[in-house]
Amino acid sequence: MIKTLLNFVEKKTLTVDTLDSGLAVFLNTKKLQDLLPCNDYSQTSAEQKVLILWNIIEKINEDYDEEISDFLNEKFSPDQLRATCVGQDAFCNNYWYFDDLRLYKEHNSGHPKKPWAAAQPPAISSGSRKDWSCVCVSLDQWTIFLKQFRKSGNPNEKALYSLLKDEIFPLVKIQLEVIRESYR
Repeated sequence: MIKTLLNFVEKKTLTVDTLDSGLAVFLNTKKLQDLLPCNDYSQTSAEQKVLILWNIIEKINEDYDEEISDFLNEKFSPDQLRATCVGQDAFCNNYWYFDDLRLYKEHNSGHPKKPWAAAQPPAISSGSRKDWSCVCVSLDQWTIFLKQFRKSGNPNEKALYSLLKDEIFPLVKIQLEVIRESYR
C-alpha cells in the first residue's frame, strides 16, 4: 500500500527493491524521517509500519487534495463514492453510514438547519472541506453510540436511533463479530 501511495505522489515507479530508499527520501522531504530510524522498512515493527502509513496518508491528503479529488472524479462515479445519510442529531450534525462498517459524523458548521432527509452525500470537490469524524468502527463504539440516543426526546435523534438500531446495527454487529472471531 505504501508503494502504491508513493508511486502516485512521486510520479515514479517504486519496486519492492527500491521501496526503502524511496520511502526514506519521501519521509525526509516531508520532515518525517524520524518515523523510519533504521532506513529499513522491512525491519520495522507492525506498529511502526501502521504509524508510517498513517502519516503518509495524512501528508498526501494535505499536499494533494486537488489531485486526489480530480483522480476520484475521473475514476469513480458519484454513486460509487456515496455513503448513506442515516440521520441527524439535535445539533443538525449529519451521520453517514459507509458500507464498510463505519459511521461518520458530518459536523454542522453553522449553516441553516435543513431536514436530515434532504442532506446531500459527502461532496468530492476541492472547493470546500467539511469537518468529519469517524464515530463508530468497532462493536463497542457502535453499542455506546446507540445508547446515547436510546432515550432522546429529539425527533431527529429518535429517527436516527430507530434506523440504526433496527436496520443497520444488526448487519454491522454480525460482520464485526465475524471479524472479532477471526482474530481469536
